[in-house]
Amino acid sequence: MIFSSFLAIKAHAEVLSTSPAAGQAAFESTGQLNAPVDESSATGMLQSEQEASALADSSYKATHLSMAPGRNESELNFAWYSPVNPVGSVVQIAEKSAMTGSQFPSSRAMTFTGQASRAASGYASNKVTVTGLKPSTSYVYRLGDGLEGHWSPVYTVETQRSDSFRFLFIGDPQIGSGNLAADAAGWTDTLNKAAGMFPDYSFIMSAGDQVNIATSESQYEQYFSPGVLRRLPVATTPGNHDNAVNYTYHFNQPNESKTYGVTAAGGNYYYTYGDALFMVLNTNNNNGASHKAFLQQATAAHPSAKWKFVTLHHSIYSAASHSTESYIVNLRKALVPVFDDLGIDVVFMGHDHSYVRTYQMKGDIPLKNQQTDSSGRVVNPEGTLYLTANSASGSKYYSMKTTAEPYSSVRSQLRVPTFATVDVTPTTFAITTYRTDTMQAVDTYSIVKDPSRTVRNTVLVDGASVWKYLDNGTDQGTAWRAVNFDDSSWKSGAAPLGYPASKTTSSLGPVKTTISYGPSSSRKYITSYFRKAIMVDQADQIISLTGKFGVDDGFVLYANGSEVYRWNMPSGEISYQTLSANTINEPRTVTADLTDALKGKLINGVNVLAAEVHQRSANSSDQYWSMELNASVVTPATQTAA
Repeated sequence: MIFSSFLAIKAHAEVLSTSPAAGQAAFESTGQLNAPVDESSATGMLQSEQEASALADSSYKATHLSMAPGRNESELNFAWYSPVNPVGSVVQIAEKSAMTGSQFPSSRAMTFTGQASRAASGYASNKVTVTGLKPSTSYVYRLGDGLEGHWSPVYTVETQRSDSFRFLFIGDPQIGSGNLAADAAGWTDTLNKAAGMFPDYSFIMSAGDQVNIATSESQYEQYFSPGVLRRLPVATTPGNHDNAVNYTYHFNQPNESKTYGVTAAGGNYYYTYGDALFMVLNTNNNNGASHKAFLQQATAAHPSAKWKFVTLHHSIYSAASHSTESYIVNLRKALVPVFDDLGIDVVFMGHDHSYVRTYQMKGDIPLKNQQTDSSGRVVNPEGTLYLTANSASGSKYYSMKTTAEPYSSVRSQLRVPTFATVDVTPTTFAITTYRTDTMQAVDTYSIVKDPSRTVRNTVLVDGASVWKYLDNGTDQGTAWRAVNFDDSSWKSGAAPLGYPASKTTSSLGPVKTTISYGPSSSRKYITSYFRKAIMVDQADQIISLTGKFGVDDGFVLYANGSEVYRWNMPSGEISYQTLSANTINEPRTVTADLTDALKGKLINGVNVLAAEVHQRSANSSDQYWSMELNASVVTPATQTAA
């Protein structure tokens, strides 16, 4: 456990009255975790907060208050606006038990100082980090500049457990995208309903686009208006609508990089919470190498993390108009291999204003067959889960594409604000998404990490393994696909096989075995045949099968005489003169989830894979064949879920 002795942070935004008796009564009546919050004013401030503000020293005004998780659960990062050139930036925090009536217990408070810098016109940005917070403790806090009487209203904050904790995941408030007042009201409504239903949130995770115009202070004012934001820290993510220096004025991020993922809105950052490592990427910077270096450093710094989570704004697996944009496709190509290599458990995203939960994904392939327990929870899953949140405020929705994506397990456009509750323990992860109009759950998914159930990855076919092949241009019909076919007269050679010798793919390498195309370069053989025997044990305990092929131009794959996969080939019967569907100018690397097609055809013992590779034309310049086949085998055997 990373910081098992500390607990997660949760704050109460209710403000204490300046009258001792009234203040205590106000605290007791509104300080309950499940108490409703009155957000009826135009700015979203609590009525008691307005009263307290009126009684505070008018020469010091703290506005646009934000809290963020600190480096770990014993810390909080504060940021707020004050008038320009403050004397100092100060946060005082004390245990609630030390407070008598409404009198802030300054003599028993911890005082933390920070720094102020010039922000938007007329404002200074103040940033302070509070450390040493105890677990399961109620605190009161206030903000000031260090001068006597220069204090904000008093707010309350309560720490939560960190070994098992809960957080709120939301996407794209984008205040100002629609009507400013309506957006703020929708944002406030979502936060109030979520916090009312789940009063023990440790923090909020936002997938970005807090506002619509990155430099609009009026939109930021409305974003910060909900009282919930004075009692819950928010781990924000810079979205494309946040990509300006104003974002850095408003948020104080822990472990923020000055090197990786940097734009005007700042750089990547990370924090820990219990057994979990949270890494936040600024994907307004699309430099894959930069994000890779950051993620490697963050994970190396916390090797004992049991859960590894990433948040980024630009969803790389979504269902609406952004999903096929070149920026997104390129970002996916850059980030997915890194997430796979580092064993990232879940990636939280936004941007496309619709909801998607993917299958477990690895190598850009949906892994639909995972082991489950009796409660339907996925046990020791392969790959990474990707979640795209819809709008939390209702400011904007996008229509989904008509055809479902191969990676989308669940996709929806409710045109209603939604939020998700995430529960994390040392061995479990669960996320449930709710719609705010009815507060009904619309999707749920759970993961269990069970060390008593192990999954081993087995290479059934290596990309450089030896195949039997026939390259004489004869028609082999269908008999050659069978297990008992006599291929003793066929030649043998290591993959990749093909011609000319210079042909290669970036992942499978150059041709190792040159095969014949026949006597004429203008009338090459259309089809070449390949066979390979493989040994399989525990076939009934295989939970996934993934193939990676190097091919030029098209092929059909058979297992023990039955077709299991074809690529770039026409539908229907295939003869030795059938041409591939399209021309492939250079050998292509193709990956495929073969679980459903192949699993039921493999047996314990000897199995035979057979492939026929077809050219697009008789004067094609090249041919290429290689295959890798990887299996995941679970011990002991359990049921699987598609």
